[in-house]
Amino acid sequence: MIIYFEDLQKDFNSRSKELMNKKLYIQNELSQIDTLLNHNLYDVKTSFIGESTNSYTPKIDILAKIFSTIKYGWDTFTSSYEQYFFNEKENDFIPFKKDKDITQEQLDSFNERHIKYHKQGSEFAKYVLWLKKGENKSELIKRNTSELSHKQKMLILYYLGLDILEHDKTSMSKLLFHLLELNEDNTRKYLSYVANGKNEVRTEKNLTKVKLLFEKFGFLGLSNTIQKDIDMLK
Repeated sequence: MIIYFEDLQKDFNSRSKELMNKKLYIQNELSQIDTLLNHNLYDVKTSFIGESTNSYTPKIDILAKIFSTIKYGWDTFTSSYEQYFFNEKENDFIPFKKDKDITQEQLDSFNERHIKYHKQGSEFAKYVLWLKKGENKSELIKRNTSELSHKQKMLILYYLGLDILEHDKTSMSKLLFHLLELNEDNTRKYLSYVANGKNEVRTEKNLTKVKLLFEKFGFLGLSNTIQKDIDMLK
């Protein structure tokens, strides 16, 4: 289960809303996160036979939930975390290639797990950056987290079943500009691509982004429909 930035943000605000000194609480949160990211340096114990073990467990519940999952894909998680932390840009997950010692089914299952570790890394980086930006402010300001491209927003409208294709493209592009501030010329262009085939709008990356968003908010039927469309692109 992926814990998204919005969920982390909501959890932090619920824990800190009654506090007088939120800045200190932010600093403590960042300290706990630093310990998580460098947990291999802490609580290392050596058994009587010389084996090293790490008994680290995060003190904050939501961090413990994240750690209990991503510790099995630590390198994938930290790589994605660092990519977003330093560039503030999500990178696509690069699937592992098949080895002669595993079956295709095992590889698919392995990659499916690591896609989640990869996504958790970027979501966690968003949270840490948000905390750091709030460290020097009296209050944390909620940032715009949709990070949806114009093309992805068009796909969302299409899969939600809105009749965006049943009307004149020029008129629809003008309406969407006033509603969502989407560029008219690009909207008119993208309307020709949202429904079928593989094109600059219906890419695997865009469809996956929309699928995960629907999945997050409980639109499982739509998520399954998009997954079928993604499979048809391959």
